[in-house]
Amino acid sequence: MNRNDSGPVQLPPYVTVYQLAEMLRCCPQTVRNWCKRGVLPPPLALSRRKQLWDANAIRAALANLQRPSAESA
Repeated sequence: MNRNDSGPVQLPPYVTVYQLAEMLRCCPQTVRNWCKRGVLPPPLALSRRKQLWDANAIRAALANLQRPSAESA
C-alpha cells in the first residue's frame, strides 16, 4: 500500500485478507470473522483458496461504521 504525503493510504482496487488485516491493524482471522458477522462485505472468491475484497466496498463499509446511527441521536 502506498502512502501519499498529502492524503490517506492509497489502496489497490482489490486487496487480500492480509492487506486488509494490515490496514485495519488486526489479524486475518478477525477480518474473516467480521465478514461472517456482516461488519465487512464478503470477499470475491477467485478460487477455493484465493479471495479478494473490493477496496471501494471496504471503504463504504468503514464509512458506515463511523457514521453515527439515527437510533443513537
